[in-house]
Amino acid sequence: MDTDSNYTETLEKTVRDLLERQEDLIRTAFTDQLTGLGNRGGFARSLEEIWEQELPVTMAFIDIDNLKHCNDIFGHDAGNRYILQVSLYLKLYMKVDEAAFRLGGDEFAILSTIATEDDLAKRLERCREVLLKNNDSEMPHSFADV
Repeated sequence: MDTDSNYTETLEKTVRDLLERQEDLIRTAFTDQLTGLGNRGGFARSLEEIWEQELPVTMAFIDIDNLKHCNDIFGHDAGNRYILQVSLYLKLYMKVDEAAFRLGGDEFAILSTIATEDDLAKRLERCREVLLKNNDSEMPHSFADV
């Protein structure tokens, strides 16, 4: 009986470990490594889930102005800090039930099932203004909503 119990416990632990690992892999697959935001795959997955639930959705597409130019002048480390700062500000201006994604390079998106287009646009404009105001480096900080 003890042997059966040990096998059962070992099997249960193995299954738990595999499920945890699977969750980690899924999370990693849909997360941007630099910013911790969702990535392009996470965006597509979230949008598909919203559509399947037939929820209304407001989307914003954001492009960081002149990132290539900044990378060329200040280097890619500075460009990455710039991307991180933009992602931080986006998170600060998002509501709890909204999600931000880095689609790649200098492109971001926000999905909201709770905000109107006007509300989201106003918050993004405030975010852009604060980002410009709090620019503490030589590198220009701004972005444009698309």
